[in-house]
Amino acid sequence: THAWVEGVPGDGLGESLVIIPNNPARIRQIGIINGYASSDELYQANGRVSALDVSVNGDKPFRVLIPDERLGSRMFYFDLPASKDTVKSIKLTIAGVYPGAKFHDTAISRIVLVQPLEKAPKVMPVR
Repeated sequence: THAWVEGVPGDGLGESLVIIPNNPARIRQIGIINGYASSDELYQANGRVSALDVSVNGDKPFRVLIPDERLGSRMFYFDLPASKDTVKSIKLTIAGVYPGAKFHDTAISRIVLVQPLEKAPKVMPVR
C-alpha cells in the first residue's frame, strides 16, 4: 500500500494537496484513510493528520478534526457544505498532526470523493 506523504522537513503543517476531479460533479462527502495505514507499525511510525483545512472551489476553508485511530481499510468520512454547485477543486491543508513515533512526516493513505445519487434507487421486494 502506498501513501501520500508531504515532502518538507518537519511534520508538514501548512502543506496542502489539491484534488481536481476529472469530471466536475456535486460532491457530498470526502473519505480518507489517515496515516500510512498498511500496518500498525507504519501507522504509528509516521505522522497522521489531526486537522485539515478544507477549501472547495477556492471558498473560505473550514476545519475538520480527525481522530487518531487506524481504521485499516475503512474510511473516516466528513461532509462538505451543501451546495448545488459542481466541485472543480478541493484543497486539503494540513492544520494539525499526530507526530510519528519514528519519522517527522505526515501521511494519508487514501482519499475518495462521494457523490450523492441523482435519484432514489428502486428497492424491489425479495420473493
